[in-house]
Amino acid sequence: MVISRSSTRRPSLTKRALNTAKWTGLGIVVAGLLVSDLGNLGVPHFPKAYVIRSGSMTGTFDTGSVVWDLPVSAHPVFYKGEIVTFYNPTQPGELLTHRIVAIQTRGTQQISLQTKGDANTTRDPFQTPVKNVVGVYQGEVPYLGYVISFIQTRWAWLLEMLGALAAILVFVRWISTELKQESQS
Repeated sequence: MVISRSSTRRPSLTKRALNTAKWTGLGIVVAGLLVSDLGNLGVPHFPKAYVIRSGSMTGTFDTGSVVWDLPVSAHPVFYKGEIVTFYNPTQPGELLTHRIVAIQTRGTQQISLQTKGDANTTRDPFQTPVKNVVGVYQGEVPYLGYVISFIQTRWAWLLEMLGALAAILVFVRWISTELKQESQS
């Protein structure tokens, strides 16, 4: 009696590892983009990104960096030495990211913060009310802000969407070709 092997062969270990790596890589990229943007979409307690547009914090992070801040609701108590993003009390609508150098309290309640940019020689010429603070610094990516600022223009956004669509189509084509080749082996 002749026993024949099944015509379906299991893909080689290399092909399986490559396929796992592709899907894992795609999952990490998608998860990273989703989590890094949830705060900007208004999801509470997720970090929000801000582009640094001046050199007042040079030495800690440079102009063009993107900083991620936890919203104040997730971090209600401030400490000397922390970096915070806040609305400038003398320039309505302007956001600043500076280090806390002193905290004014009334009893146990924090009233206002004295801040200073790390690259500045003097403290900010104002006290920042605690209610003006929008976030507490968690981390940064150098120079990513230049890319984000470019993408935020209308035409750049359209190009980004077309590029993303093209990348997805290329990726899907690549996966389908791999699967087709695997099924034929």
